[in-house]
Amino acid sequence: MFGVRVFLCFALLLIACGEKPHVNIAAPPPNLTPDQRVDAFNKLRTEATGVEVVTTCNHGCTSTSTPLLRIGAGNVVRYAEDLLPVLPQGSPAAAAAHDVETARHKAKRVSRIGGLVFAAGFVTMMLAFNYGDELALIGGATMAGGLIGWAYGVYGYDREIKEKTKLVFNSYDESLATTFNVCVNGMNVVACEQSTPGTTPQEPDPALKALRQK
Repeated sequence: MFGVRVFLCFALLLIACGEKPHVNIAAPPPNLTPDQRVDAFNKLRTEATGVEVVTTCNHGCTSTSTPLLRIGAGNVVRYAEDLLPVLPQGSPAAAAAHDVETARHKAKRVSRIGGLVFAAGFVTMMLAFNYGDELALIGGATMAGGLIGWAYGVYGYDREIKEKTKLVFNSYDESLATTFNVCVNGMNVVACEQSTPGTTPQEPDPALKALRQK
């Protein structure tokens, strides 16, 4: 019965650690007009940043934190790689987002392998009721190894993922402005080829205008 309880607890833990939803961001279409670029930037720019803290208590409490970025339309981004379609290719932010994506895939792979090893150990433990204590030792060791592998997959890449996610989030508006070629000064946003943010485009000199019309 103890083995069954351990297995059920582990299964519930895997379910509880399911992924939160990703945010789908489309890559900008080519040949946008200046006004369209400004509008696209304003719709995707940062609204707020924060941290999601989850506390789990079971014979003591542990907390995990996840950086959050809220962008236009109230979309909450948890995964730096979701921003890749609007990050400039080859930029430090894009490189960091790719690193986060790679680390996350590795973490999933290691944790899933650990889960499978744990399950194999559990089956071995169940068979030990009919085949003796030696098989029980093998099953117990296999379960322990699987649990260690799963824990490494969940926590071993956590620091790299968080640090590089923060890098992407902190430079997001700057990267977004580069992608859409807009210049930003506070809340003032203009296409960079039109004018300097916070200023009014200068009227052409009347004499020069008259010459151009001739």
